[in-house]
Amino acid sequence: MGETVSGIAKLTNKKRRWIVRHCVEIRDFSKVEAAQIYGVTTRRVQQILKEYRETAILGLFMEHTERRENDGVK
Repeated sequence: MGETVSGIAKLTNKKRRWIVRHCVEIRDFSKVEAAQIYGVTTRRVQQILKEYRETAILGLFMEHTERRENDGVK
């Protein structure tokens, strides 16, 4: 399952892509099943799928690979 913060699972981009792929593209898992697999609510799965529909691929699949410059400020 995902890393939890205050009992709520944090989903990585990889897990979010899995949810989209299996709930929308392949359609072999329901929203309820995907939620159970990753320990999140069905509502959270619905939010991820809505974000995917609204932003297409760009917003959901962007990986933040560039590092910030350390300017000495903490």
